[in-house]
Amino acid sequence: MIAFIQQHEIEGVAFLSTDSHATLLNEVAVDLFTAPAAVAVELVAGPIAATSYESQVVAFAGPFGLQVVDQWLTAIGIDCRNQNQNSYGLVEVLVGAGTLDLASNDQDGNLVFDSTNLGQCTLSQGP
Repeated sequence: MIAFIQQHEIEGVAFLSTDSHATLLNEVAVDLFTAPAAVAVELVAGPIAATSYESQVVAFAGPFGLQVVDQWLTAIGIDCRNQNQNSYGLVEVLVGAGTLDLASNDQDGNLVFDSTNLGQCTLSQGP
């Protein structure tokens, strides 16, 4: 599907999903190593009221397991992540302006921040 989007030069594609029990915001490429140009964006949000991914990893593999997961997420180039924050995805599309805004918000409506660099987990596309 990603290759199809690239081959047909479809712009403004965003994938939205949940249930990973973490916030992940990233650009999507056909292949990170051979074709790393961004083709789309993805926002994974959640949970809003469940055990976080970080808690699950620590319970299963301890703090070292969490370090391994963090290193893996860094190695594959995840742009923004927070594995220990309840959240929901907010999508705003302004058709007339041609813009798409994606954000991950916490249970109080505040922006979720990346747990490694403290940047906001938001992304805007369009003019």
